[in-house]
Amino acid sequence: MAISKPRKQKAYSNTAVIYARFSSTNQREESIDAQVRACKKYAEEKGLIITRIYADSAKSGTNDNRPEFQRMLLDSETGIFDTVVVQNLDRFSRNRYDSAIYKKLLRVNNCRLMSVTERLDDSPESIMMEAVTEGMNEYYSQNLGREVLKGQKETALQCKHVGGTPPLGYDVDKDTKKYVINEKEAEIVRLIFKMYSEGCGYKEILRHLNAMGYRTKANNPFANGSLNNLLKNEKYKGVFTFNLKKEKDFDGVRRPRMKDDEEVIRIENGMPRIIDDVTFSKVQSLMLRNLKRGGSFKAKELYLLSGLVYCGSCGMSMFGNSRYCGRNKLKYVTYKCSGRAQQRKCNTKEFNKTYLENFVLETLYQNLFSQNSIEKLTQRLNQYKSEVHERNEKEFETATIQLMEVNNEISKTLEIVCQTGISIDTVKEKLQRLEQKKHQLQHHIDELTVNVNLQISENMMCELVEKAKEFIKNKNLPKCKSFINSYIEKVVVYSEKVQVRFKINVPSKNNKDLEPLIIEETLANIYANYKDAV
Repeated sequence: MAISKPRKQKAYSNTAVIYARFSSTNQREESIDAQVRACKKYAEEKGLIITRIYADSAKSGTNDNRPEFQRMLLDSETGIFDTVVVQNLDRFSRNRYDSAIYKKLLRVNNCRLMSVTERLDDSPESIMMEAVTEGMNEYYSQNLGREVLKGQKETALQCKHVGGTPPLGYDVDKDTKKYVINEKEAEIVRLIFKMYSEGCGYKEILRHLNAMGYRTKANNPFANGSLNNLLKNEKYKGVFTFNLKKEKDFDGVRRPRMKDDEEVIRIENGMPRIIDDVTFSKVQSLMLRNLKRGGSFKAKELYLLSGLVYCGSCGMSMFGNSRYCGRNKLKYVTYKCSGRAQQRKCNTKEFNKTYLENFVLETLYQNLFSQNSIEKLTQRLNQYKSEVHERNEKEFETATIQLMEVNNEISKTLEIVCQTGISIDTVKEKLQRLEQKKHQLQHHIDELTVNVNLQISENMMCELVEKAKEFIKNKNLPKCKSFINSYIEKVVVYSEKVQVRFKINVPSKNNKDLEPLIIEETLANIYANYKDAV
């Protein structure tokens, strides 16, 4: 999401909104109410006036596809509030890249983000503390995902359904949790494979299916995407498959792609077969041939400094630009001033992408991770660890008591059925509600157990810092982009020098007041030092 233009209206003094979120896999609806209460109490302490509450239910914090979250960002442009209050930073985002982008958007709109539990100020230690906290939240989210995946793999190894909607042609047996053939749907699958193997294209197959009134598993008309996925599905030839795709990229955006074979579970004869091997193999060969005919996709260039680079002459932003020049069609990749590109009034020349990015990464590596900063950050981190541990213990105790009460209620209900002889159907709806609540509480307890056992030590903090150094040193581009957005405010390219402005504040040379850390280097030195990297 691009950074919006600065808002025209002025924010009302001390006006604030609350943002709250819970995810369906590990929290309850009551979590929203608890967050709102904590935020209101905090706002009262700070003298803030709450004007609106934004809340996303059953939404993950690892991506930005949250309706109320996006509405809150849009409203920040209007000037009706100047502060966003969250209970924890992980309610805002558990993805460091998204967090950096959207916090910058709020700053552009003259809004600040305040956390109830992470009482952070503008000191250098607080800036680094916030970045490490976001890193720990992302680590926790990914660690929880790994634990969930372990359980799913165990289920998959037994050739049982692991969740979601079964493929067209199959249902799931309620008792065994294994796949069984739905003959009515299986006939549609056989027809699709038959038509494609006989040379029919997608358009012809789609016209026939929709004319016959056939529907997908979700009761939608067939489309190109549904046909493509169906024809590639190995389950139809009796092979149980799991963990085929990686659904999200490093930035949380959904970009499905196939995983390596060693990560995939494939079990021959683990499924009831619908399509024979000969037909399935023929279809795969035809799809591969047609794909090659369709051409190849061009990879996009990744610009590490997008949204951060500005022209020192006209103040306009600079954007990534690539072109092929000369007789040999050599590729040139640069950052170009948007003022020069649109108005032709700026004289700032394009700057070599590799030179500029290598200079910024080296500057980040040399200036950010000083021993003094690490020592101060360690003290704050230990304090934060204690606060998190204490909060989780209270939540764990409350959830455990609630789970005992639900189990007792289930036992009492079943006892009444046995003693009175009434039909189980009369209490069926009540038991279903209790079982659902029990399931939600158990998930919440499991999450808290993982979080309680996750000890944030000084060594772990040092490992995170060392890992950050390693990403920068080894030019791990996706990770580098995340760190750059976390620690660097802007990069300004002048006619004779480049200036890197950090989000870290340091004492001024002339007085004790804090000012942003700024590193400058001449263009001549940058070209001389980094030309070998191209």
